[in-house]
Amino acid sequence: MPLTLMLYVGGVVLGIALHTQANISGLKEAIKSQPVHVQEIVPLIATILITGLGLVGCLVGIRFVHHKPLARVFTDGRSFRFGLALQSATLWTLLWLGFTLPLPGAWEGLVRRTGEIPLAWWPIVFVVTLAAMIVGRTAEEVLFRGYLLTRLAAWVKRPWLAVAMVALSFSIVHRGNFAALTVITLFGIAWGAACIRAGTLAPMIGAHVVHDTLNVLLQPGDPNANASTTWSEVVFIAVALSVWFGWLFWT
Repeated sequence: MPLTLMLYVGGVVLGIALHTQANISGLKEAIKSQPVHVQEIVPLIATILITGLGLVGCLVGIRFVHHKPLARVFTDGRSFRFGLALQSATLWTLLWLGFTLPLPGAWEGLVRRTGEIPLAWWPIVFVVTLAAMIVGRTAEEVLFRGYLLTRLAAWVKRPWLAVAMVALSFSIVHRGNFAALTVITLFGIAWGAACIRAGTLAPMIGAHVVHDTLNVLLQPGDPNANASTTWSEVVFIAVALSVWFGWLFWT
């Protein structure tokens, strides 16, 4: 496990180094004069680079250190079920709108956000954002639920203890106030339990990707782990996660 984690971290560090070198070479200065929507795209491309290299490092460790088929990190032997990922993404989109729009200033923020990006640029921003979230959140799910959860469960012999341990580590790598970290922990618990129930990362990847895509597109600068997260948001998300898990349990 330490070697595989080192490969993951090594990939992330390499990506950060390449991005830093690009900034030193003039990228950062070059985009300063560009419109806001262009400036937003560059960090998203950096996300693809950094998290993509981290994902490659983790998969290399699984394949050549543990000598396991790569498919085993995505499922427990059942099929991946892309349809389940799409269903999960669709449901979480509706739930996200349900717990976001009632928040104070939400409508005003959405209207302001739609005006910040020219209409012709929306497809480009959407595609780049979605690509960044697919790569980045798949990397997180592979690392935390696909790899760490299964390894820890085999070690402690208690899957639910492993879920708690992974949820705690998942919250530690995020930033924010206590309410924000509570939200992250709730996500970690729900998605860890869902991984055991579903036997595939498909529903977690679908929900995770769409959650962060909507946050980045419509609430830039206010991700799910933020100093401005309120306890009302914690309650809304807890209810949404309960509905989502109930759907998965039924499915």
